Amino acid sequence: MKKFLFLGALPVVVGALFLAWWLFPLSDMSLPKGYWRNYEEATVTFDQWGVPTIEGKDWESTITTQGFVIASERLWQMDLLRRKAGGMLSEWFGKQAFEHDKANRSENRLAIAKEAEGLLPPEEKQVCDDYAKGVNRFITEQPEHWGVEYRLLGTSPQAWSCSDTLLILLEMADQLTATENTKLKANAWQKHLPSSWAHFLYPQDHRWNQPIFGEKESIAVPLPAKEHWLKPYKITGQVVKPVQIDQTFALGSNNWAYHSKNGSFLANDPHLRHSIPSIWFLNRMKVSKDSWIVGSSVPGIPGIILGMNPRFSWAFTNTGEDVDDLLAETINQDQTAYQDWNEQGEEIWRPLEIKEFQIKVKGEEKPRTIRARYTHRGPLKQDKYSKNQYYSRRWLALKPDVLRLPIKKLINMQTWEEVHAAFDDLTIPSQNILLMDHKGFITYRTSGTGVIRPQSLETPMVQEAIEGEWLGFAPVDQRKRISLSPNDTPSFLATANERIWVDTHHHHWSPDDRKERIREFLGTNKHLDTPEMERLQLDVTSKFRRLFVQWLANHLEANNQEMQSMLEKFRQWDGSSRSDPILFQQAKIAEDALEELLLRRVIDTYMPDDFSIPYQGRMKRAWKLELISRKDALAAFGLDQKEVAQFLLEQMQKENKPHHEVNAWKSQHPFVANIPILGQYFAVKEFPQWGAFDTVNAEQVEIGPSVRMIWDMEKPWESSWIMPVGQSGHAGSQHYSSMQDLWHQGERVKVFPERKDWF
Repeated sequence: MKKFLFLGALPVVVGALFLAWWLFPLSDMSLPKGYWRNYEEATVTFDQWGVPTIEGKDWESTITTQGFVIASERLWQMDLLRRKAGGMLSEWFGKQAFEHDKANRSENRLAIAKEAEGLLPPEEKQVCDDYAKGVNRFITEQPEHWGVEYRLLGTSPQAWSCSDTLLILLEMADQLTATENTKLKANAWQKHLPSSWAHFLYPQDHRWNQPIFGEKESIAVPLPAKEHWLKPYKITGQVVKPVQIDQTFALGSNNWAYHSKNGSFLANDPHLRHSIPSIWFLNRMKVSKDSWIVGSSVPGIPGIILGMNPRFSWAFTNTGEDVDDLLAETINQDQTAYQDWNEQGEEIWRPLEIKEFQIKVKGEEKPRTIRARYTHRGPLKQDKYSKNQYYSRRWLALKPDVLRLPIKKLINMQTWEEVHAAFDDLTIPSQNILLMDHKGFITYRTSGTGVIRPQSLETPMVQEAIEGEWLGFAPVDQRKRISLSPNDTPSFLATANERIWVDTHHHHWSPDDRKERIREFLGTNKHLDTPEMERLQLDVTSKFRRLFVQWLANHLEANNQEMQSMLEKFRQWDGSSRSDPILFQQAKIAEDALEELLLRRVIDTYMPDDFSIPYQGRMKRAWKLELISRKDALAAFGLDQKEVAQFLLEQMQKENKPHHEVNAWKSQHPFVANIPILGQYFAVKEFPQWGAFDTVNAEQVEIGPSVRMIWDMEKPWESSWIMPVGQSGHAGSQHYSSMQDLWHQGERVKVFPERKDWF
């Protein structure tokens, strides 16, 4: 490159021409619009946003066409997902992806997906194969439209199979149910703490929680036992040593079903890590006026996941149900056997099963060989935070028979009995499902397979193998359900990853900030309409930040007019990022400073000198809420509230940036950061964002709402949807980011651009 700089302008011109030759033919790799007029399987038309309507003579041809259509826009993304799930990224990206591949291959995920394919009921296998048929037709017939990424990587796609679809389902289960790393970090902390401190920092309750099932009023998180309170400590003038904290994201969703005299609405906005292209693909599929389905698909999985048919609409959020256990094992000295017990309870030793896997690594001549070990409970692993500890991973998603695809049942369900039959077969991941019919009936139900554990066990993060063995699985008729009649108006049900039911085992639910705001908004006894539903999805009010800033105001002294004015502003603030974006951001800075201060006190008191394991607590908002709700609660940390308030004020005043600028969208296609110059070809705009992890609109830098939908069940033609980027995965396509402006302006797109032939 340096040599070329001294050769004048000619190389620059040649380089520009080369880039033009390289990129111009690929600027839009989507199939030409005219192509679909001659497509044989079904009729395919696109609206102005690139959303297809696929109409076939039967569901077999329609599903096949869906596979072709989605592959034509998202093949590289589908390929990336199956490689990520199966542990095959190193073949594309080299040694930097090896550790990821090693972890997934050591769990034998490729074989699990293949075995799961053989266990699918015939109807589900047929749908899976029909979809793969369409994907493979595209791969075979349209090599010039695979995607720029294949040319840049110097590779080509392998044929698609049903097991690849199941790998992507396993990847979704990984995102929504895997808790292995979270538990290992928590276990490393808890083994040094008195139990009352462990329960405080890793609580299973929240003041605002109102479970749908079980206890109707939540209890507060108890402070640590008084004999374990920390020694008094003066922080004035002190510099707090840094603490490693893994921030927990609002990885989940909001949904609510609402019925009143103004209509019946079902809203859903799943929160996932942002991706370019989007994890969702919008589509309409139709066989007849009485047999159709519209909604969001995950590229690589047939049918519709979040959607509506002529009689029902449905929406998902994650339950956080614990289906991922770490069982501590005792290994013999030469590491060939593990301790177990026979039916008589006698100690025995069983040989470890050993398997070898080959991982291809780009740039290396020979594949790398890894050896994985297994107990009958699952893959055997070494605790990264405790080198002398081994555990078996007992994760539900590694059971091949739970990887199911009840797609046809979802498409065809016409009665409530058929609804439950369809969702009974959705065995993983466990989801909170809200459903509504066109009459305004609302139903909540849980999908997924429930794990039955020893009832007497107070679940720690890592259990002894003999105590943690699963006893079985909950029958589908025992999964949670509740229904509301449209006779009582207004009526609503909502979930936002909060605790839905009370049990005796660890539950990976999130703080109740979002659910509290949704419940407050919908429960005002007014009859809400479509604009109100849309407004709630975009709500950026944080009750906690409002209370936290008020707490600060109540513990700071107004020793001059300027201070008095500031404290009055603190007391009057409504908690919205739009009303005061600087204070909203400063509240976060103060909260983070408080968290670091308190955790540093705990570390200095209880942890070894070399302790460096990050704290990761999903429910840390619960114990922070206790500290600002109870008089002198900070005494448990040996701290004075007025001193702490003054310290936090000093921290928050160090920054004066508005929240929406700090929180700007940063997610990009993986090539943007990893391929010089050419990577910018894949870039999208970086818009300011007003939301936060604790607001209903949970926008964050790299995670947040991934699609917004509002189904209007009385006037379905008024239903709307919108995605944060666009439909196409091809960077040169007009639909690569065509919805991005609308998304950040809070606007919507009609699901049905034309009413005719639908209703």
